[in-house]
Amino acid sequence: MNFWLQLFLANWLLNILAVEFLAIRKIQPLMKHDPAREQKYHAFRRDDAFWFSRWWLYPMCHLAVAKVLWGFFTLIVVTVVIHITLLFHEKD
Repeated sequence: MNFWLQLFLANWLLNILAVEFLAIRKIQPLMKHDPAREQKYHAFRRDDAFWFSRWWLYPMCHLAVAKVLWGFFTLIVVTVVIHITLLFHEKD
């Protein structure tokens, strides 16, 4: 198998495990569908609970770790650019 394909599949497996253990287990109370509560309190009904299913989350998480790392990298670069910009800015 190609090295990049193996790396992609390993990354996908790591992200699926992260989604399973770090996200899905923590939002289990939100995933419960309670029709009695939804009929009594219409403002609190959940129309988006189907997005929390594994069938939606697993195919979408194949680059989740890379996206988080890219976000931190971007934050660091922007912070450095801001500090460099402020060096040449007058304090008044």
